[in-house]
Amino acid sequence: MGDRVFIARQDTLEAVQRNTDGEILPALWIAEYKLHGENSYVFRDADVLARMYRSTAAVNDPQINGEALEFVLTHPGAASLSDWLARFSDARAAGQDLFTGLETAAELAENRAAMTALSASETAMTALSASETAMTALSASETAMTALSASETAMTALGESGTAMNAVCSVEMALDKAMKSTHYEKTMREKGMPIAKIVAALAGIEFETISGMAGIVSNSTAMTAIAASGTAMTAIAASGTAMTAIAASGTAMTAIAASGTAMTAIAASGTAMTAIAASGTAMTAIAASGTAMTAIAA
Repeated sequence: MGDRVFIARQDTLEAVQRNTDGEILPALWIAEYKLHGENSYVFRDADVLARMYRSTAAVNDPQINGEALEFVLTHPGAASLSDWLARFSDARAAGQDLFTGLETAAELAENRAAMTALSASETAMTALSASETAMTALSASETAMTALSASETAMTALGESGTAMNAVCSVEMALDKAMKSTHYEKTMREKGMPIAKIVAALAGIEFETISGMAGIVSNSTAMTAIAASGTAMTAIAASGTAMTAIAASGTAMTAIAASGTAMTAIAASGTAMTAIAASGTAMTAIAASGTAMTAIAA
């Protein structure tokens, strides 16, 4: 009477049949958890939840492997990080013993070989970039950031994760590594969320809750601080995405046009000037500002 009864949909049964690791129960638990979340019996049973998070199926499921990794890192007595990392299906070519002895995020971050292997794995990077504990350690490590910034796969994952970008933007070294990456333009510079966080961080203002340029250009206080920052304005001027948003905002352009620092960066960038020239709002603000006109004329 105490046995659990599983009622599975056809697609769930097919997923179980495709499972090659012999982990039938974890596959069922994951399906249940995805369907019902915190209302599922999986979430409410601490032992089942822990077993699910430790499973190979969870490690390789991009929808939940970030929270699974967070569990492993924050429950050292209940799970082994080295064993968990060795379960990534697309990182196994590097060798199952590559992660032996790595039981904390800090130890992982300082292991060059492990970080290089994980940086090349899309599945692994999905997990790492979604784990706050992992990203805090990786962003504080020059070894880890060197590996991450050298990989387009890793940079793409970082740029798509608010958790990851918050960690990177919190550490000057990490942000510098990311911005100097050959993959920066493709993965962060022209993407709304990461460039917004980067610009805010460079200007020294709050960036954790920012999700895109819209949250910046409508805030006069934020734009005043950004316009006064040479590093922030250089980053903005080089980004077509950022400049398009700024050029369309009267609030943003008022702050930009009134700042000599901002206008110097704008005038020196073809990308920025193209965005300005295409916007009536921007041109009106520029024409009304002696500071702006002086910068452009120079």
